[in-house]
Amino acid sequence: MQKILFLTDFSNGNQEDLITIDYLKQNFEVTSSYFEGIESVEDQFDLIVIRNTWPSDPSKFARFNHLKKAFLERAKMKDLKVYNDLNACCDRLGKGYSSRLFEEEYPVIPTIDSLKHLEKLPRVDEYLLKPKDGFSSFGIKTIAHSELENATLDYQILQPKLAFEHEISFYFVDDKLLYALIFSPHKGADDLLVSIHTPSQKEIDFAMQFIQWNKMEYGASRIDVLRLKNGELLLLEIEDDSPCFALDHLNEGLKEKFLMELNRSIHRYLKD
Repeated sequence: MQKILFLTDFSNGNQEDLITIDYLKQNFEVTSSYFEGIESVEDQFDLIVIRNTWPSDPSKFARFNHLKKAFLERAKMKDLKVYNDLNACCDRLGKGYSSRLFEEEYPVIPTIDSLKHLEKLPRVDEYLLKPKDGFSSFGIKTIAHSELENATLDYQILQPKLAFEHEISFYFVDDKLLYALIFSPHKGADDLLVSIHTPSQKEIDFAMQFIQWNKMEYGASRIDVLRLKNGELLLLEIEDDSPCFALDHLNEGLKEKFLMELNRSIHRYLKD
């Protein structure tokens, strides 16, 4: 059996990696680990799968980014097979791609990484400062328009804070859309309301343009989109590093479909 090194951080409480590991063990010899301490053994595996490696403790944020960056540099140098593959050029490399997409006039949340371009953003009461190497909501700050003149963008992006109806997440394996979920704000609850969504062809085409913009050939990715109050769709992010699959929100049929396609994709990649 071919050997997979499965990188995750079980301390973050995400249970879906246990489900994924159990499924992959039907066809592979799977060893789970973390970025730390793998340098001496990483070239002994047929494939290294990066999954939910983000830390639960914000104090470990800088260490996490350092370890991940060092691993990716070694992987390129050693020509290791990594899943998602090393062509991934969006969230894996930081959120700077959002400003590039905005410059290229893609339908994304207006984004700049220099205050010299502030006039390109719509004028709103509040803006969001996001670290380029951030994940989840770690490091995001809200800043008032009146505070912008004293602000600096230090490896950050700036976006207007927009009112929206809900968020749609599209889940792909390679370039195949498998399912979509809607995350809706819900007053009086800590969590968002989550529902399975049957996307229209227009919505599928919207998400697909960003899959095509990215250069990744093999991997699982998530396209997050905001639907504004007027119905307009704007890209929030292209998660091509270690996207949460939200398996706990799927019925058994969709969950099995996803795991089967993930398994097939890994087999195709190992044969390439």
